[in-house]
Amino acid sequence: MKKINHNKGFLVQGIIAVIALILIVGGAYYAGMKKDNKSKSDDNQISPVITDIYPMSGPVGTTVTLKGNGFDSSKTKDGRATYLYISGPYRDSVDERHGGLMEESITDNLITFKIPEDLLFGRHFVSISNMNKQKPDSNKVEFEVTVDTSNSNNISTSNWKTYIDKEYGYEYSYPNEQNFIIPSKDISFAMISGKITDANGKLITLAEYLKYYNFYENYNKEDITFNGILWLKFISKDDQSGASIRYITVRNDIKYEFVLNLSRKINLNDKILMDDIVKTFKFTSTSTKPSITVLSPNGGEVWKIRSQQTIKWKTTGNIPSNYQIYITLDDNGITGLGKVNINSNEITFKFPQYIAEGGDMMVPIKTGLHKIKIYLFDGIPNSGYPNPDIKYGKVVLQDESDATFTITN
Repeated sequence: MKKINHNKGFLVQGIIAVIALILIVGGAYYAGMKKDNKSKSDDNQISPVITDIYPMSGPVGTTVTLKGNGFDSSKTKDGRATYLYISGPYRDSVDERHGGLMEESITDNLITFKIPEDLLFGRHFVSISNMNKQKPDSNKVEFEVTVDTSNSNNISTSNWKTYIDKEYGYEYSYPNEQNFIIPSKDISFAMISGKITDANGKLITLAEYLKYYNFYENYNKEDITFNGILWLKFISKDDQSGASIRYITVRNDIKYEFVLNLSRKINLNDKILMDDIVKTFKFTSTSTKPSITVLSPNGGEVWKIRSQQTIKWKTTGNIPSNYQIYITLDDNGITGLGKVNINSNEITFKFPQYIAEGGDMMVPIKTGLHKIKIYLFDGIPNSGYPNPDIKYGKVVLQDESDATFTITN
């Protein structure tokens, strides 16, 4: 009978098991070492981070320095280059897009570059990323593009745009910047011209206008003269949550007002820029827009019924020859005036006892407080207003006494 040696079989199996265990442990160790080395390598690859920017503002073309770490392309993942961006808008677009910047020099901790020449006046964000990111949405610092004031007494306006207003007869120039044409979230600029009115459209004086809108409470005032024109200059006192600079002048009862509104605090560049815009303002001719103003009675006078009185007014601009004038007492027609010549600027007559109320109905004039109203019609016949029997056409201009006067017996 053959005898089987089981001890020998067990020995072979044991050797095989030990070899397998060594291979498993060695493979796991090698994989762990490789992973650890990769982690250490990743730790050495720093993502670009901005810690400071200098200067924080300046005109286009300014050389800017960024401080931080991880800027050097050798420290970015896969050796890919660092990418630098600055937010729009640019002159050729109002989109808040990003534009790539070209670095003048770069180290691991410093980058220098120039602000693009076509970047618009206002606040922008500088940010950094690398090719592993689609768009920068972090690591942002702010830079404000300002007007070049290196020669503030002689800023070149050769590339500025010129606005001409033929209706009111003036012109001025302004920077060739998109945000001076289309208001942005940071800045809006405007020139407002026309009659001085309150929020309800009522004609008021300049003094009343300034009081009505609390100019003296909200602004610091300065009188300034450019090219023989006196301007009232107002700068916001409290500009923590937004500010404005205003320049106001009045000519022939027409108000001309420059306004710069900002969503930030006012700086020296804003003041210099606005001064230079206002310096370009000039009247090109007498305003061609017609206007009419009641001069007398204008408040406080006392008129007796059947006494000789004079109504006075003045006109500005070019009054077309077909325009016709109509004078009323509180919108009721005054009898005995006859045909009124617009250009005479006054009419003297015997103040009547009766007025035409609602057309043909004559009623006694009541004593007390009243106002004179003057209407200009375009002379194109229609049903007429306020007196339907007088087909003067459409009302194009009107004015009334600034305050009431008294009628007595």
